[in-house]
Amino acid sequence: MTSAFSRRSLLLSTTADTLRAMINRFLKCIVPVVVMVAFAWPCSLSAAASKYLAAVEDDSIPVAGKEYYARHTFMYEKGVHSATNYWRGILVPINTGVYLISIDDRSMLLRLSSGETVRVENVPEYTRTDISTIARRMLSRTPVPVERLDKTMTAAIKNGVLRFGMTKDQVLMARGYPPAHETPSLDLDSWKYWSNRFVIQTIVFENGVLARGRGIQ
Repeated sequence: MTSAFSRRSLLLSTTADTLRAMINRFLKCIVPVVVMVAFAWPCSLSAAASKYLAAVEDDSIPVAGKEYYARHTFMYEKGVHSATNYWRGILVPINTGVYLISIDDRSMLLRLSSGETVRVENVPEYTRTDISTIARRMLSRTPVPVERLDKTMTAAIKNGVLRFGMTKDQVLMARGYPPAHETPSLDLDSWKYWSNRFVIQTIVFENGVLARGRGIQ
């Protein structure tokens, strides 16, 4: 009786030791994988979020006499769009067909698919860049794939509407670039747009998505 009990106790002890060893081996294998995934996840998000800007950087500088697509939604008033990006006037949705009539050191002249002409005027004091960069930011050789987003977000971008939860790329598609003299880097979590010469709209990103700001839906 005592011998059988001892054998049973030994068997249970051996089984417990075996299970502990298996668990330890499992943890040694799984923990590094979890850590790698945890560090890789933000990087993959960042890489995905930068595709829009990467497309801008990789694209060639637009030249006169060719057709393009509006790379982001913008507005113009009395035939002029200021690259300072005032938000008033007539809306031109993203992916609108655009013909580049001419481009010089300070401006470019566009003809929209509607037949109307729009002069894009650069103000380096505010944009901190040249007209070639403005042209590359505004004009794309191919349509921007906004239809891959859900219908609500696609409609918001086409109508220039800022919505909570938008990524920085989506805000750029919907609203264009904030003037660099107030927002010197897109890496900042606070961007400032001008509704007009006197009204500034400040928006704030948290964890890479739009979280606060006046006039956001």
